[in-house]
Amino acid sequence: MSIETRQEIIKALSSIRENLVQEAFDAALGTFILNPNPNPPSDPKQNLIQKVLNLVEMRGLREFYITLNRKQLHSIKSLAKQKLGPEEVNQKSLKVESVIKNWGIDNFLHLCPEPLLVTFSENLGLTCFDGQKVLQDHIADEVLLLGMKSFLHKLSFPLLIELARDLKISRVNVDVKALLVDSIMVEIFELEPLSAEIKSSSN
Repeated sequence: MSIETRQEIIKALSSIRENLVQEAFDAALGTFILNPNPNPPSDPKQNLIQKVLNLVEMRGLREFYITLNRKQLHSIKSLAKQKLGPEEVNQKSLKVESVIKNWGIDNFLHLCPEPLLVTFSENLGLTCFDGQKVLQDHIADEVLLLGMKSFLHKLSFPLLIELARDLKISRVNVDVKALLVDSIMVEIFELEPLSAEIKSSSN
């Protein structure tokens, strides 16, 4: 699930200088507490890239959480109580956002029944897809896209310029941060251009 999207992020980060990846990670971390990696890569840059990927997912899950309505929150609480056991979960104090982050996007979506997944896709503005696995994949992809965009928006404009240059994006001399973020998203995920003013050198 969402393997291709994760690989696109890893590929992009691998082409960026390690010091810039570190600077971006530090700038975007904020108050987030990342889930520990039980098997971190021995290569320092690959380990850093995994941390960035973890942070992108955490940021995406926060954006996803914001879209949830009261009925969905109640459904997730009930699901958590069922999976974790009543003795482990206090229904009144259970924090849905923390539960989702602890499970991770793939595990969380795997536990959700299809009707609940359909409501998530509607929240995210996705076309309703047939089949639970397809729904899981598309929602997970969208969460990572949201997380990457949130990550990039936390970076300074000069740092975004440097990232764009390492990614070989042409015409990075724009003065609008949102356009620069969009151009980086287009390059990383091979999306349709969001703005005609910024084009990748790969086109």
